[in-house]
Amino acid sequence: LPLSLLRNLGYLGYTSGCFSL
Repeated sequence: LPLSLLRNLGYLGYTSGCFSL
């Protein structure tokens, strides 16, 4: 996987985790 895609997925997971709290 491209590093940018991994970074985007990690960022989305991080933001969704913050919003769910």
